[in-house]
Amino acid sequence: MKRNGICITTIEDKRKFKINIENLLTNQNTTIGEVINKADELDIVKKDDKINEFITSSEYIYDRVKEVSYQEFIKLYNYLEGLTPFSTQHKTKGNEFDNVLVILDNGNWVKYNFNYLFTNRTDKASVLERTQKLFYVCCTRSKENLAVFFQNPSSQVLETAKNWFEEIIDLDKL
Repeated sequence: MKRNGICITTIEDKRKFKINIENLLTNQNTTIGEVINKADELDIVKKDDKINEFITSSEYIYDRVKEVSYQEFIKLYNYLEGLTPFSTQHKTKGNEFDNVLVILDNGNWVKYNFNYLFTNRTDKASVLERTQKLFYVCCTRSKENLAVFFQNPSSQVLETAKNWFEEIIDLDKL
């Protein structure tokens, strides 16, 4: 195999390559920049002209990305590949889980508003409808246990939640 200037022609080359990859993967207390340099140094992936051109032409971006912890990158990769027990509301459609925690956060969303959902605000019908669909998807993913968290709910939100879920736990009173 020859790719990016790396040549594996013997079993010993393959063994060395495997050990180098394992060492790189197990050393997670480093940064992305250090991993890129180490991969180049160990002949795992050579820094070719394209990478060097990116480093030069996008120095501002590269200088920030190279300081991100490798462990953080691995966790992001595992999350994006579905290798964690966590999922976003938009990625759960069709999946089921024994335990589901739904965190309702209005944040800066324009398309959704959970206050509208619990107060049945109808003057923003399209926002309410999208929010209802999203909430339905979230709540129907649970096979065993469902917990819904709503930070600082109004009395109207709490009343609706009691009607829907019966059991309400006020975390401020625990």
